[in-house]
Amino acid sequence: MLFYITIVSLFDLSTGLSSNPEVSLPTKCEVCRILVYEVLQRLRETTSSQSLLVSSTPTGSKSIKYDKSELRFYNVFQEPPICNRMLQYKLHKERTGCGRFHKDTPETLRSLRELVQRGVDVKLDVPLEMWDQPSVEITSLFKQVK
Repeated sequence: MLFYITIVSLFDLSTGLSSNPEVSLPTKCEVCRILVYEVLQRLRETTSSQSLLVSSTPTGSKSIKYDKSELRFYNVFQEPPICNRMLQYKLHKERTGCGRFHKDTPETLRSLRELVQRGVDVKLDVPLEMWDQPSVEITSLFKQVK
């Protein structure tokens, strides 16, 4: 019975954020689209025409192109881990759909930074030091990919 209560409590905690009208967690489709985009980016970064020596026998050796090797697959996902790239995204509340997740700084945050640089005293619920920290939506994106 205690186990059941613990699971229900954890479920309530996890769904509590999604019931908040200000927090719109990423859907599975958004997560998938961003992950595919990042994988394609890494595939473009790791492209090479080199061949790898797979096995060597007295009768000959076998080589595989790097582009079709398992090593490339490993490098795409693990060196550095692809899920860490999700933390580079920023949430753009002024946009809708998958466009709300992008790597550049949101217009709202950019405007607030300009005001701070001009000397205007900006009061928000979030301290200035935490402006660059990932939001709840970005953290959820990271956890769903991981």
